Amino acid sequence: MSGPSLTIPELYCPFPASTFDDRPHPAAPDVSREIYALIDDLDGGSSLLKDAAAGVVLGDFMGRIHPAASPQGLGLAMMCALLFFGHDDWIDQRDNRGQHLSPLELNESYDRALKVYDGDPALPSDPLIARLLEHFGAMVRAFNRPADSLRIRMSLEGYLRTQVWELDVRSRREIPPLPVYQAMRRNITSSVLYFDLYPLICDLHVPAGLLNHPVVQQLRLMHADYCSWANDLLSLEKELKEDGALNLAYVLQAERGLPLQQAIDAAAEMVRNLVIDYLGLKARLPHLGIPLTGALAELLDEQERAQSHFIAYQQRAPRFKGTP
Repeated sequence: MSGPSLTIPELYCPFPASTFDDRPHPAAPDVSREIYALIDDLDGGSSLLKDAAAGVVLGDFMGRIHPAASPQGLGLAMMCALLFFGHDDWIDQRDNRGQHLSPLELNESYDRALKVYDGDPALPSDPLIARLLEHFGAMVRAFNRPADSLRIRMSLEGYLRTQVWELDVRSRREIPPLPVYQAMRRNITSSVLYFDLYPLICDLHVPAGLLNHPVVQQLRLMHADYCSWANDLLSLEKELKEDGALNLAYVLQAERGLPLQQAIDAAAEMVRNLVIDYLGLKARLPHLGIPLTGALAELLDEQERAQSHFIAYQQRAPRFKGTP
């Protein structure tokens, strides 16, 4: 991306080159029809979810990111994307006074949404996020994987609650300190939640003790950070047009007193350093008594392939150019 005086450097991605254009999912049309039927039902008289899905070309793009997933896994991946982008647009709405939901109102909406996710029947008066989570929760439970479901429930709540933090920061026109931003951003973008879904999406049975090992957890958080920081840079063209947007480049600009272009370059360097550190830590797994074989190796491989797919995806999806 380039503007009058700004350029986004090419993002460092040492993972396998994306086969994005070559590998559409054979079940994507059928799964998409089911998801779009749900969108029509949830939208009612609105077009919020339909517009969000159009902006990311939901069915085709998610089918190319997960070309080997089962139809059930692909449906869950599409639902996660719909949850994120639909929620993102829902939370950005303003009332007739031109106001967003207050932190109190947002927390109350999330309290209710989580109860619906956990099994309470959704009511017509429930906020859109609750009705989305009703279907998302049913899809997660359909896999009958209790340990994974518990992890997903925790990351889901983390995703929702960090939205309140972001709303507060943006409303006060604050730029948070870099360490705080780094810790919160991976949840705000739903990257932690998304990668916690991978064992289900990809039908991989990684033993819970291995998946919860602190080194493996760190590797998976590094994936979430890579995805989030790359998103910051690839969506900057869109966010330059927005009021009060949060972005890694803006945080570095304030933290280090840099011109914006230098902050953009510094953000790209952070992305590069992060992935180099990830590869170094991954290489140490056998030395730490963690065999890099079986389902764990497949899981990390799938996550790595997805990163290059995401870069290809975000470079062309209308939403990230601000032209859905």
